[in-house]
Amino acid sequence: MEAIKAAELVLVIGTSLEVFPVNQLPMMTKGKTAYINLDIAHHAVEGKVKEVLQQLSL
Repeated sequence: MEAIKAAELVLVIGTSLEVFPVNQLPMMTKGKTAYINLDIAHHAVEGKVKEVLQQLSL
């Protein structure tokens, strides 16, 4: 929990965010959140996980 709260970036990968309480975790961060999923259209990076992750430059 502390790691999520302190993270600069939280990657939410391949989930519908329908299962409680795990769906609450992305909202706990003070940093940025990136959603990588074909089904989430708001504030999201849409695409296939492998293709999107290969394009990330960390």
